[in-house]
Amino acid sequence: MGVQTAITAINRIKPGRSQHLRAVLGQFTTLGPDSPINLISTIHFARWVVLNERRRVIFASNYDGSLESYMDDFIDKVYWGLNAVFSNGAGYPKTRGRPLCGARNDQAFKVYLRARQGPPQVGYAA
Repeated sequence: MGVQTAITAINRIKPGRSQHLRAVLGQFTTLGPDSPINLISTIHFARWVVLNERRRVIFASNYDGSLESYMDDFIDKVYWGLNAVFSNGAGYPKTRGRPLCGARNDQAFKVYLRARQGPPQVGYAA
């Protein structure tokens, strides 16, 4: 077993976008093996929680390797899934329906995610 890393990111949901975000997240539960998350072999778990009367969202995940390689996996394999979920958050790189925007702008996406990271207080992997 290699290095296992955790990330927790907190963001404000854009006004009027909480219903859309909840609908997109709800689709992940019905996709089963076709879920975009299944395309990332280094992921142990991912969780989104909508809080504060649907004004904030927390993303938490454990994965193998570094944050840089984790973000690259998502950008290279399922950037469209990142756009579907994270574009509902404030400050996300512009998408405007163009496939090469949003998470495909890898440097802008990485800055976006790092700026929203919360430092872990405790971590444990069995």
